[in-house]
Formats: sequence, structure tokens, C-alpha cells
Amino acid sequence: MTERFTVFGANGFIGAALVAHLRTQGHEVRAATRDNWPAPDEALGHVIYAAGLTSKFAEAPFETVNAQTTLPAQILENYTFSSFLYLSSTRLYADAETTNEDAHIKVSPTDPQDIYALTKMATECLCLSQQAPTVRVVRLSNVYGLFTKNIVSLAKILHEAAQTGEVEFLSSPQSAKDYVSIKDVARLLPEIALHGKERVYNLAKGQNVSNREIASVLELEGVSISFRPDAPTHISQPINVDRLASEFTPPQFKVLQELPELLAFARQSLGVSAKLAD
Repeated sequence: MTERFTVFGANGFIGAALVAHLRTQGHEVRAATRDNWPAPDEALGHVIYAAGLTSKFAEAPFETVNAQTTLPAQILENYTFSSFLYLSSTRLYADAETTNEDAHIKVSPTDPQDIYALTKMATECLCLSQQAPTVRVVRLSNVYGLFTKNIVSLAKILHEAAQTGEVEFLSSPQSAKDYVSIKDVARLLPEIALHGKERVYNLAKGQNVSNREIASVLELEGVSISFRPDAPTHISQPINVDRLASEFTPPQFKVLQELPELLAFARQSLGVSAKLAD
């Protein structure tokens, strides 16, 4: 059945993929951006709020607060919608003892880096304070796909590999974290918005991938790999996806299997000769 969706942050990596997926499914989509904001009396249908800062948030604290807290609060208070889905992050589990959705989150207001977690948490709290069960939160893992901008760590690695044929990892070979495909994200977000039984979901693959594993695949594609001497080790806790898997088909794609395609796309985007792979 055709539904009406409004996607905020429609020009971003996740928002643009989500808009494209929804339209291929035959849904009516309102792609909302800073230059295309809905009127106060406009019925938004199912809202998915995908706007926010993925990097440099500590350098832009006011923009971070505005994008991740102020604007979604205004939508919740002033607009009419059928459901509201706020995209948060599994980064919140950095210092938590567990990674299930009910985990106790630890942050420090004295740490400028924690403005990301604090703004996400504030909006999560606001969403969950609403009586409507259709106001939900999804905590996203590290999303990968056919990147057009090198805004996140894996995109930067692929950009460097495509441009120079070499990659120096800034964290150790043992460093590991969870990666989830944009294709799985675009499929699952509308399903959660329409049919989710819970208020908070982790959307992740549920298993970590190490730098060593990524490096091994890139080496097979002709990329020269090195690790910075004395590079720190960062190993994220595996993300608990039991709640997601109990209601929906969990993420199917695997980053290691898709790396060759991602690297080929990065090379094509940069106009780099395939000879770099020889």
C-alpha cells in the first residue's frame, strides 16, 4: 500500500538513499532539506529524521545542537504526522556496559566530543517521552555504501585507496567495529516506521569487522597497506540486534564482500585508471 513519507536530511548520504528506495517502492515522498522545509500546516505522513552531523561536530557545536536536537524538537511539537522515526547512533554505547537498547548510556558534559552523544540522547529522550507509540528511535551502526563524499572513516579509506593506491590506517590492525549496508538501512527504516512494535531499535549487522580484514581485501585489489606506528586500538562492543531480528529480516549484506565494488566505485568517481589495481 502506498504511504506518504517525509524524509528530513534528504540531501545526505542516508537521506538520499532512503528517498530513492521509497520511491522505487511506489511511496509518495517529500524530500525535506534546509531549502525545502515543509509548511507548518502540511501533513507529513511518516517522518524519518535523517539530518545531523557525522563529523566535525565538536568544531560546530551550535550547528550540532540545531540539527540533532532543536529541529527535530520543533517538528515533534508543531507538525502533524502519522509516525516519527529519529535516527540516532550506536556511538552512544561507547562507554556502556552492554549494547542492548535498554543499556545505561554514559556521557560527560565536560568533554566536547560528547556533544554528539548528548544531543542524540536529548532528542531520544524527547521522542520517548511522547505518548504516541509511533514515535520511535533507531540507533544506526557505521553505514557504508557507494560513497560520493569521504565523510566517514571507511569512505576516507576508499578515497585514499582509489586516489593513491595506498592506505595508511590510523588505528591498529586489531581495531574493529560494526558496519551495516545502506541498502539494508534503506529497506529496514520504512519497515520500522510502519510496523515497529518497540520504541527503540539497534540497526546494525551485529558483528565486528577488523581493520586487518578490510586491509586484506584491499590488498587483493592492488592497494598497498600500512599501519601507522603505535596506532591506537579501538574495538567496539558487538551491537545487540536481537530486537531487530525478532521482528524483521535483519541486515543481509556484508562489508567485506562489497569492498571490491565500493573501491571500484570510488575509482570511477575519481576518474582513476583501473591500472592502479594491477
